[in-house]
Formats: sequence, structure tokens, C-alpha cells
Amino acid sequence: MRMVCNRSLGRCVGCNTDGDCEAGRFCDGTLVCSVQRCTPGRASCEPSTNDRVVCAADGSGTTPSRCPVPANASAGQCTGMGDCTFTCGAGYGDCNSVASDGCEVPLATSAAHCGGCGRPCGSRANAAATCAGGACAYACNAGFGDCDGDGANGCETQLSTSAQHCGACARACPAGQACGGGACAEVACYGLCEAQASRVRIQGTNVRAQRIEIAVGGTVTRFGLYVASGGRRARMALYTDARERPYALVAQTAPFTLALGRQEVQALAPAEIIAGAYWLAVQFDMDTTVAASADGSPYPVTVQDTISFAAALSNPYRVIGQSMTTSNFNLFVLVN
Repeated sequence: MRMVCNRSLGRCVGCNTDGDCEAGRFCDGTLVCSVQRCTPGRASCEPSTNDRVVCAADGSGTTPSRCPVPANASAGQCTGMGDCTFTCGAGYGDCNSVASDGCEVPLATSAAHCGGCGRPCGSRANAAATCAGGACAYACNAGFGDCDGDGANGCETQLSTSAQHCGACARACPAGQACGGGACAEVACYGLCEAQASRVRIQGTNVRAQRIEIAVGGTVTRFGLYVASGGRRARMALYTDARERPYALVAQTAPFTLALGRQEVQALAPAEIIAGAYWLAVQFDMDTTVAASADGSPYPVTVQDTISFAAALSNPYRVIGQSMTTSNFNLFVLVN
């Protein structure tokens, strides 16, 4: 095979130019005479200009095939074996590593890639995450506030019912008022609101209810009771009256840990009620002794069938027994 000298390489090669090859052959990229100048369809970078070119179907030569200009990026550059690369413009990132859509993410405003790819703004309780200027920020959901200034627990305060932060952080209600719907109002207590000297033991698991009269309508915000001894957890609820029996569930608490003496517990959600007869219900996870009156007056009490403390309260109330008792349980509900 005929060889020629390549002074740049300092060695003999098959060809330096097409003129070193016999008719019908080309000097290919490896400096060997070949029937094709290049591999059909293969991309490469032009050595003199670094522009991207693609070999023709017959291998006779290359045609320009410029790298595209991706979104929010500099013009594509040809590198290696004809690959296209690009540099993202300031403030943008190629966070999905898909070249066709370029630098698709605005890093200054993306909550999923805030300030850099793979840097999401974490979730916080009762708040929506936003990204501004490449830094995470949080906006409290309607009705909630970050009143303790601790970003880690999000917007922890429900402004519609918190007496210390009623409608806004640090807006406390005066003594004798409660917060309902984000506004302070006078509180009325219905049931047996003052501590009593007598004691009565209530069987655990069964739901028991006593009838009360609510003189003025308003918003149910809290429940309360006086515990003498025993018990670990309880929950309370308010039911409507239907033919002198409890019927539809109006408001309730979540299960709560008992404390001795007077205890007030927030309702799960404020409930609007009108004046009239209602039934105040309680369920304990085990036998519990509560304070009660013993004035000799008859008080109606109903018992619901045994349900697991972990189960939801029945709605409507399922009465399995009703009687009169001389013990008025020290239970109450607060309405404002």
C-alpha cells in the first residue's frame, strides 16, 4: 500500500488529501484512502471552526448541521463526537437533563428548584411555599398564623379560634371572652359550669349524654368538664334534641388526655347553633369519676351502645337506654 509522509504527525500515513488517493477514493478522517470520506449519518465537529457537521448518506462529504439554541441558554456548541452542549443563561437551570427543552426552570421563582436544581422548598404546616429571588418563603393559609415565629412548625395557630391570637397574631381576647370566627365575643357557659362537691363514676366506652338548654344561639367553640379521678382519655360532643332524645351530631372534640379538675378543650371546628334543647355527650376510654351535683333533682341521661374509643362517634346518636338520675354530670359547653 502506498504511503505518504505527514510532516505534522511526523510519520507516514495513507493520505493527506484526496489527491494522494486513486480515482474514486477519498482521504478520510483517519488519513486512510477509503471509498467514503466519512461514515454516513455520523456527526462530528469541524476542526477549523468547531461547527457541527453531518456526513452525507453516500459518505462523500459533510454538510453543516448547527447545534440548536435551547430555551434560556447560549448557542449550542459542538463537542466530542459531534455532541451538542449548551450553557444555561443566568437564573435558569436544565433541571430535567432533557436537552430538547433547554434550561426550562426559572431558578429565581421555582419552589421545586429554588436557587438551584434539586433544591425544593420544604413543606410546612398550614402554609404554601413560594420562591422569590432564589430563596424560599412561606405564606400562611387563610385563617392560620405563624404566631410563635418558629418557621419549623409552619403556621401553627388557628386564628379563627385562638383566644391569644384572635384574627391575627398577638391579638388576645379580653378576660371573659372567647374567639370565634376570628373575632372576640362574650362567652356563655351551658351545662354544669361550676365545680361540684359530689362525685359519680361513669363507665368507660359507653357514650352518655345529658340534656341541656341553650338560651342564646351562637358559636360552639369549646367543651369542658371536671374530673375527680381515674381515666386517661375522653372526648365530648353536642347533639341536637329530637323528641327529648339526642339525635344529630353538631360539634365534637378530638380525643384528649384528661387532667384533674376543670379542663376546657377546643372543638374540632366551630359550629353555629340556635337557642334550644341539646344533649351534651361524653365518652371515656375507661371508668372515670367526675364531679356532679346531688341536689335530688331528676336529670335525664341516655346511653349509647358500646363503641370503640378509636371509632368515630355515631351520627345520629344510637340510644339503647334512657333514664333519670339525681346526678348532674359536671359537663359544659362554651358558646360565644
